[in-house]
Amino acid sequence: MTPTTVDELVYTRPAVATVQEAVDRLDAISTYIDNREPRRTSDGVACFNLLYGVITKRVLNGIADGYFQDGNYLAVLDVAFANRYLTAIRNGVQDPAAMSRSWKVLVDKRSDDRVESIQFAIAGVNAHINLDLAVSLLETCEQLNVGFGEGTQHADFLKINQIFAEEMRTLREHYESDRVREVDSAVSPVLDMIGNWSVEKARDAAWEVAEQLWHLRRFGIGIQSIVGRIDKLTALAGNLLLTPLPR
Repeated sequence: MTPTTVDELVYTRPAVATVQEAVDRLDAISTYIDNREPRRTSDGVACFNLLYGVITKRVLNGIADGYFQDGNYLAVLDVAFANRYLTAIRNGVQDPAAMSRSWKVLVDKRSDDRVESIQFAIAGVNAHINLDLAVSLLETCEQLNVGFGEGTQHADFLKINQIFAEEMRTLREHYESDRVREVDSAVSPVLDMIGNWSVEKARDAAWEVAEQLWHLRRFGIGIQSIVGRIDKLTALAGNLLLTPLPR
């Protein structure tokens, strides 16, 4: 991704400060890709960006209508989480070597027309949850100066699982191409597994990883190498998720 016009600076804009800004930025990225990238809505980044935008809008609405018990905690977490993704997109333009391996898998294959949209979407979820979420949870506690898991943190965290569950079926129907529907009897169990079960399980695992990292840091143990290993494993999973389905 090399920007050549002012419009393309949507990839390199600075970090967002609010959930509304995150929603606006995700919308801007989707609009730019649809108008300017060769594969438009079939672009690998676009496929994840659409899913992420839907979930983030639901979180924004949930904060506004009191769905979460601690809306401030969710807002800080959501901003930290969004900026991890936006940083990856920015690095893809400005400093590819700094991009995490997990995101590089998706960005490098974003134009591969042998890969289905749903695979791109779930590969993005893989990178964002299995790598970014645990780090974002730590950053949130640091910013708010609270202990990990205090108060209603986990209860509110689990409510996002419900949002995913409610949205994933509709999103899967949106992503599936005619070719995928033709072979659905063969691959449906696999798509169900990666599209539904893995999201909830991955989020649960991310919480547990964050908790362990939190304790390690309290004892003065560096966690950067551990995060690096998580990145490598997440990238490996991403490569598998982006394996072309049988034609």
